[in-house]
Amino acid sequence: MTPGEIYIYNYPAKYGRKDYDLYSTGANGFDENGLGDDVSNWMGLSNIPNDKLQDIFLSRDELIFFGVLSGIIILVVLFFVLKRRKALRSSLPK
Repeated sequence: MTPGEIYIYNYPAKYGRKDYDLYSTGANGFDENGLGDDVSNWMGLSNIPNDKLQDIFLSRDELIFFGVLSGIIILVVLFFVLKRRKALRSSLPK
């Protein structure tokens, strides 16, 4: 952000995931609500309201659930791969 530009501060935040929004109007000097050439503290998530961001990202409990579920699936697959490998080795001629 360059000195002399106009800065907009919103509390509570309307666009970003932080408690507040801070953005400049950019080189063209027009307030585009963080879009266009505006520079914001939420770059990349510019036109997604806070209440919609909660729908996009998983909650802590969901992350734990999917992490445990993924671990169980990996262990089951590994078990069957090793079991199959052992069966193949035992069927080879000695």
